[in-house]
Amino acid sequence: MPIPLEANASHIVSLVKQGFATAFIGFSLSTALYGVTILQVYLYYRNFPADRILWKCVVALLLTLDSLASAFAAHALYTDFVLNFGKSPVTDVVIPWSLSTEKLLVTLITFVAQAFYANAIWKVTVSKTITFSIAFLAVVCLALGIVTTVDIFTRTGLVGGAVGTPRFSIISGFVQGLAALDDLLITVVMCFHISHNSSGLPSTNKFVDTVILYTVSRGILTAMTQILFLITNVAFPGNTYYMPFHMCVGKLYVNGVLCTLNIRQSFRQKTEPQFDTGPAFSFFHPEGTEQSRSQPHPNNSVNSPTGSTNNPENEPKPSNLKVQS
Repeated sequence: MPIPLEANASHIVSLVKQGFATAFIGFSLSTALYGVTILQVYLYYRNFPADRILWKCVVALLLTLDSLASAFAAHALYTDFVLNFGKSPVTDVVIPWSLSTEKLLVTLITFVAQAFYANAIWKVTVSKTITFSIAFLAVVCLALGIVTTVDIFTRTGLVGGAVGTPRFSIISGFVQGLAALDDLLITVVMCFHISHNSSGLPSTNKFVDTVILYTVSRGILTAMTQILFLITNVAFPGNTYYMPFHMCVGKLYVNGVLCTLNIRQSFRQKTEPQFDTGPAFSFFHPEGTEQSRSQPHPNNSVNSPTGSTNNPENEPKPSNLKVQS
């Protein structure tokens, strides 16, 4: 029995209103998070000018991808709200190319962030199997995310297109599910390493608890966003309830990486003669940073008074060294 024209038109108008509402909410939240990203990038380049070029490039790459994602999302909203205004409602349920491109950028941001944590865990953990598992999940999410993006480009549209089909829902569900699993695995490994390698001094206990709380909060936030993305995408195919989570998840990954790098400023402010970070916080000191190399160990700071460089008695005697050699 054919569907009445009035019912079909009403369904299309409902989809248009739903798409406008969810896209507006998602863009508003993601724009606020993008402002936090800009602040974090400024603080990083100001506080850590001696970091390795690798980490500076990672920050620049994440900022570029995040900025492009925001620009493409804005273009998609402008296309729907302004350029397509007054046209047929069918036009408004077609996914703009800019929103499809934004989805690809979010996939790349997720991969870069998870690869960053995999690299940090690789340097401090004994078991390389865990690191391989984290990297493998990140690569699978990247590959499946590219597949879903290609599906949207080749069969565009919310009505009768790639989005809403069982194949798209299954692949997209795997992307969000595996990404959430990877985030939880990263969080568990980081918390385990921090808690089992801390110095145990009373002066560090409170700071250790703060770092663990930050690590858990970061991992739970991104994982829960991916899970909500998964639920709304799979449970409501053909709808756009997933849009706010999709627009925010990439920026949460970017801010998570930037917080991991910027938290080192707290270490420098709290480092005192009795404060020993030990190997527990090596996640937050990327290997090769000049500041982490040049910063004296807290246990040795008491042996280096301010005036030692001007006191000849404290300088080593080269003559003794020559005799011994």
